[in-house]
Amino acid sequence: MRASCLVVWVAVVVALVVVGTHHGCLAFDCETHSLADATRMLQTQRCQELEVTHSATVGGTLDSATLDAFVAALAENRDVRKVELADNAFGDEGVQKVMGALLQRELDLYSLELEHNDITDAGLEAVVEFLRKSSALRKLKLGHNALTDAGASLLAEALPNQLHELDLSFNNIGDAGLLSLLHAASTTMLRELELEHNAVTDQGAAAAASLLLESDDSLRELDLDYNHLHADGLAALADCQQQRTDRGHRIHIKIKTGDGDFSKKQPRRYRSVKRSNVAAGWDEQRVKQWVSEIHPQFRKYGALMTANAVNGDVLAGLTDIDLQTMGVDNAMHRRRLLAEIRRLTSYDEL
Repeated sequence: MRASCLVVWVAVVVALVVVGTHHGCLAFDCETHSLADATRMLQTQRCQELEVTHSATVGGTLDSATLDAFVAALAENRDVRKVELADNAFGDEGVQKVMGALLQRELDLYSLELEHNDITDAGLEAVVEFLRKSSALRKLKLGHNALTDAGASLLAEALPNQLHELDLSFNNIGDAGLLSLLHAASTTMLRELELEHNAVTDQGAAAAASLLLESDDSLRELDLDYNHLHADGLAALADCQQQRTDRGHRIHIKIKTGDGDFSKKQPRRYRSVKRSNVAAGWDEQRVKQWVSEIHPQFRKYGALMTANAVNGDVLAGLTDIDLQTMGVDNAMHRRRLLAEIRRLTSYDEL
């Protein structure tokens, strides 16, 4: 009797699995570094989360036919809810195609990541069109692109009410863009706004602090690390954070700075006291290896480092002009290199 019951139970479980698979109840996380592979996954698997990164060739180009096939498969897909397409060299034209495909789908996304894709304000318009339609998106990541105040204003005008996290780090957004986004955030559910490594100044920081004090919005974290901030801007943001905390509406404002040129009048808790260069002591070959590992497209730059006798100490001080002189002609590649170099240097704060 027990044996027959066990057989029946196993048969029921198997049947449920088969039915679940047939009706799409079983979903997969699909990850690849190839758009062609991603196309096959979208056509043959029930991908709930799709991650396609570093798909561009070593030369930095993207095959148009491969992209078009991927876009067609994405448009027809009925399962994906999270799309991560970081570091694919889409450019404005490519991202317009991708967003066009997402607009055609009936199922909305809850997360969209488009970092490191050379997107400018012009290409961002396609993303904004998608935002106007979306009613489920919770996370949007657009870091490491080429967005300015104009792009930030476009995003602010279409900021979905339900969006919780917006990442715009490593762009070229200044005071006007920051204020546009904060005005929009005051009427939405936005909780995290990341603007690390942008172009916000003390004037923008002071205006942002005033705006945040006037509002009891949902924002709980504002990342302004490594902008163009000095004593006055840091003090205004610190006071804002304290006042919001005192009245029970806490916000965490990140305001690290790597300038190392702080006024003596700067509040003691924000004065840099220690600087450590991770690359100190690296020889030329170690620098070459590190640069080559950043991205497949950067292997040629590793050779440039060796040709110019760049060791760890020299690496930490390289500028945009230095990189141009060495032969790094791609502006976005220089931006990426400088960002990665900055990460090698850490500042401890009191």
